[in-house]
Amino acid sequence: MEVNHFIVFSAALVRYQIAGNFLGLPAVTVPVGYDKEGLPIGLQFIGKPWSEPTLMHIAFAMQALCISHYRKPKVFYNLLHKN
Repeated sequence: MEVNHFIVFSAALVRYQIAGNFLGLPAVTVPVGYDKEGLPIGLQFIGKPWSEPTLMHIAFAMQALCISHYRKPKVFYNLLHKN
């Protein structure tokens, strides 16, 4: 039963990505804030073919408007820092 719930949950997470991936459309996802529990919220933009530069400008502007500061998760492992 657990596997079945995992498949349904996974399908719900990617349902809006399938069309863009299938058609080969460029897409970008940017962080736009945090929910009540502190988890990040993202927004995805999908463009027409060869519109990557426009998508990058839109993503940069939206991210700058929505997030004034970033938060680290409570549990954070810096893989680049050697102990």
